[in-house]
Amino acid sequence: MVDDEEVFRYVIRHIAQDAGFDVLEADNGETGIALALAEAPDMIFLDLHMPRLDGFGVLAQLSSSPLQATPVVVCTSQSLTVDQKRALAAAYAIVPKQDLSRDGLSRLMGLVLGPGDADPAADEHGGAAP
Repeated sequence: MVDDEEVFRYVIRHIAQDAGFDVLEADNGETGIALALAEAPDMIFLDLHMPRLDGFGVLAQLSSSPLQATPVVVCTSQSLTVDQKRALAAAYAIVPKQDLSRDGLSRLMGLVLGPGDADPAADEHGGAAP
């Protein structure tokens, strides 16, 4: 998960861990890219407005990297223009932060990753979702 808001990371981390997924965290775009390239996560939750590299830049870099097929869920609290939505076309989904719920996030993670399993041996990729 790549988000500069500590409270949001806390919420997503606990929902994902409760569902049996491992979670990696970064508080800015540059760190998020480095972590994703090093760890090859199964899914990425991405904020748009962050220091050092925003979510648009992160998504652009991921789209031209070995992680281009990794599902990216953009979570934002801002209204997006048509041009911004177009720039986010590579994202798996765009979810307004104010619409997020425990059940909704669990369903989304289940759709993308399948059922969680805290035992990495049970899942080839360890069920990691930064």
